[in-house]
Amino acid sequence: MALSSVLGQLITYSMMPVLTRILDAEQFSLYADFFAWVIILSVLITLRIEYAIPTKSSTIEQYETTSDAIIISVLNTALLTIPFILIALFNPESPWYYSLIPLAALFSALPQVLVFLLSKQLKTKQTGWYRILNSLAIQFISIALGSLFHNVIGLISGYLFGQLIGIMVLCKGNIQMLWKSRKKLLIRELLHKYKDYIIFNTPLGVLEVLQISTLVLIIGYFYGNPFPGYLYMAWRILQAPINLISNNAYLINYHYSSEAKNNSLPYSGIITQQFKILSIIAILMVLVMWLFGPALFAIILGEDFKYSGHIASALVVMYATQFAVSPFSYTAILENKQKELLVRNLVQFILATTGLIIMSQQKMAIEKTLLLYGTFVAIIHLSNLYWYLKLSKT
Repeated sequence: MALSSVLGQLITYSMMPVLTRILDAEQFSLYADFFAWVIILSVLITLRIEYAIPTKSSTIEQYETTSDAIIISVLNTALLTIPFILIALFNPESPWYYSLIPLAALFSALPQVLVFLLSKQLKTKQTGWYRILNSLAIQFISIALGSLFHNVIGLISGYLFGQLIGIMVLCKGNIQMLWKSRKKLLIRELLHKYKDYIIFNTPLGVLEVLQISTLVLIIGYFYGNPFPGYLYMAWRILQAPINLISNNAYLINYHYSSEAKNNSLPYSGIITQQFKILSIIAILMVLVMWLFGPALFAIILGEDFKYSGHIASALVVMYATQFAVSPFSYTAILENKQKELLVRNLVQFILATTGLIIMSQQKMAIEKTLLLYGTFVAIIHLSNLYWYLKLSKT
């Protein structure tokens, strides 16, 4: 599965230079605004019920929980679609394609729900094919439709059709069991059944995605287009090491730390050792972006996205510390500190976002604003590492 994840990411990033030469920063800016709402709603519509799937021991229970998550997701999407359609109809400044945001969120959420199911059942081959075919479909359809329309519709359509193909791959061989295992429960009963996941996991999930979403939306509001497009492309590049390395490191370290915890042993040594290794890569990330960022972006993505390199240079410390620290966030789960984690994340998000808004209101240069914001968030990441180490020694 790790290999397929890497292949999927490589397909995505290898196609980006083609897309950036078809569509300009203005179109990516419009897509960034669209996608910022999609990733927030994709967490909200499932209410993180899918996180209950790994806790189910029997196959029937796993399918039943998956079915519950899908039902809740579809109902929430239907409810959210109404206001988005009304906004698109009665607000002349709102693009018509904003009415597609709830559908895009659903198409983003369903694969995650199904991946939880298939991962629990160790169907790694099917999830592997999903990651590869999903990436291929999104990129090639986006390129084809982007070349045809030369606007953001190509990117949005590519995402929708690519996600739909991914859902079809994941559903293969599972539709019948999902249909049979569904139970006719009232919505109230469903919500009560998964209340712990809704109360704790959903806010944590929303806070995770709000960092990039609010950054894009706030920069777009105060600085206007095409800055969200430059920011979006910088985020995609800086996020690459996290997707390729940190996420896999999380799974590996979680496994070994869980074994240590089960044997009543501290696992701070695991965290310290792995952090030192990841820190070397993080320092290299910072140096490369500070020395060559704008030039690299201009060469790889085209001259139109050279400014994304300046933004990446301003934010690289934030993403480098996230790269080195995020693989150890499982510590709060192992030590049953989810409530404390939620409070910490909420306070940190409010402080960082407030600072970003104040700096943006003062019309500071965008690079200076992002540098100060990124530095503050980097300090937060390091404070989280200290907390993880403290918990792991108990």
